[in-house]
Amino acid sequence: MRQLLEPISPSENFVPVLSLRRRLDALVREFQLSLQHGEDDLDSYDAALLETEGGNRFLLFHYRNSPADTVDIYIPAHLLGRGSLLNEIVAGLRIPKSAIIYRRRSRK
Repeated sequence: MRQLLEPISPSENFVPVLSLRRRLDALVREFQLSLQHGEDDLDSYDAALLETEGGNRFLLFHYRNSPADTVDIYIPAHLLGRGSLLNEIVAGLRIPKSAIIYRRRSRK
């Protein structure tokens, strides 16, 4: 896994897929990451763009008003449903299963 230092573009259509019971600042220290700061319609946020060994991008993402001990994982929308990608991300971040908070998909 490696960090990509290019600007995070909203046009890439990243969507949240799971949350972790981890502090973003702890992951930043552990993996020596640099954060990008931004603001969208919801709130101010800190984020890091990373890439898996398989070449798939994802975000570590934290909104300012979200609980301090959680961080969200966002992936590009076109990769939704790829459980192997989520497993690769969790393994790369060395996150135990007990620290994973799965998101429910909304029914339409």
